[in-house]
Amino acid sequence: MSLGKRAPAPGGPALDGVRHRTTETPIVPFLIGEFDKTLVFWRKLFDAGVFTNPVVPPALPPSRCRLRTSVMATHTADQIDYALETFGRLGKELGVI
Repeated sequence: MSLGKRAPAPGGPALDGVRHRTTETPIVPFLIGEFDKTLVFWRKLFDAGVFTNPVVPPALPPSRCRLRTSVMATHTADQIDYALETFGRLGKELGVI
């Protein structure tokens, strides 16, 4: 599954600039990099209503931190669009994108 290949709703957001991996599972990892930036991004997403799981040391090196999302069949197109827009907006704000 790739959120980048999902057909957005008309006028909906794209995934421009967000680094993610194509996956065949409902878990989509977004590569952030720095430990501190990952935790700030996670908290800002959480406060905006987008749930992710931060993956940080010791699970991987401090420079390879990421956020994982889980996409489910019960998510609506509007919910996915909101998550993508929020990732993009906050990612630009934090200099991740």
